[in-house]
Amino acid sequence: MLARITVAQLLLLVAFLLPFVAFAAEPVTIPVFLGRVRGILDALIPFIIGLAVFVIIWGIFNYVAHAAEEEKRAEARSYIVWGIVGVFFMISIWGFVTILINTLGVGSTIDARQIPTVPEFTPAE
Repeated sequence: MLARITVAQLLLLVAFLLPFVAFAAEPVTIPVFLGRVRGILDALIPFIIGLAVFVIIWGIFNYVAHAAEEEKRAEARSYIVWGIVGVFFMISIWGFVTILINTLGVGSTIDARQIPTVPEFTPAE
């Protein structure tokens, strides 16, 4: 039996897919795509890393608070380990995308007129 799709679910799907339709208006090259991925990661990764660090701190707190209970300590230890693994993978992926972007030459180009120069000194005669 097929599940019924409500109007709210349909609107949510359309709202989610609408940016893809807008991006389809121009051809997307690999450097442009990687630049967009980098922009998304630059916005999300610090938040998610903060969340993973919070999980590590929560695990440490539970480990100390429930030091007498072996079962609670094991659960807290798993929080700590998975938090560390999560931080490692997030930073690794962030670095991998940065390496790809730098390797493919995707970056900001600097206009020579925007580079500050030292003012020239001309002595008065």
